[in-house]
Amino acid sequence: MTVVDLDPLGNNGHYLTPRLYMQIEEPKPKKGHVAQWAGDYWQYIEDHRGETVYSKEIGEIISTEEAGVLPPTVTIITSNTGGYH
Repeated sequence: MTVVDLDPLGNNGHYLTPRLYMQIEEPKPKKGHVAQWAGDYWQYIEDHRGETVYSKEIGEIISTEEAGVLPPTVTIITSNTGGYH
């Protein structure tokens, strides 16, 4: 995503655009997901970044740093009840 500027030298309403840019509207936000460009369309993927999860393998609390489906080796820790999900 970027914001483009009007061509200051052209004075003709043309914009300075990056090479190979595409003008397409970003999808609306969806709770718990992030929009990701898949080459020719937008897709929603689960977004657990910043959430605290419990590792079933090592028995420790860890934080997630990448968007995507969580592996079956972790469980989400809900902050409002302190329980597992």
